[in-house]
Amino acid sequence: MKAILIILTLGMLAVSCSSGDKKVTEATDQAVKAVEPVKTKAEAAVADAMKPTEGNIMKTECKLGKDVRGISVDKNGANGCAVNYTKNGETKQVGRSSVGKTYCEEIANRISTNLKNAGFSCE
Repeated sequence: MKAILIILTLGMLAVSCSSGDKKVTEATDQAVKAVEPVKTKAEAAVADAMKPTEGNIMKTECKLGKDVRGISVDKNGANGCAVNYTKNGETKQVGRSSVGKTYCEEIANRISTNLKNAGFSCE
């Protein structure tokens, strides 16, 4: 009688443990599916920011796996420039000058160097 009780108890434990693993797997799959569209939107934003424009002086795209970053130097006024950095689909102005493009190009090159040192491939 004790043997039957022990076997039934072990059987119930085995069944209850396997259903918990399924729930964890389903939750993980849902989390991955939720993140994938965000990466796609971020990649699209980098691609959009990197499209050539008339006021563009310099554009660089850096990649590490699926992570894509963009650096652009754009004209700003008659003699000025602005440096824009795109990361995770969000573009921010990280520098500007009103008297020439040299300063902006230095900032863009510094960012590019930092990304290369972090393992990115920049073109």
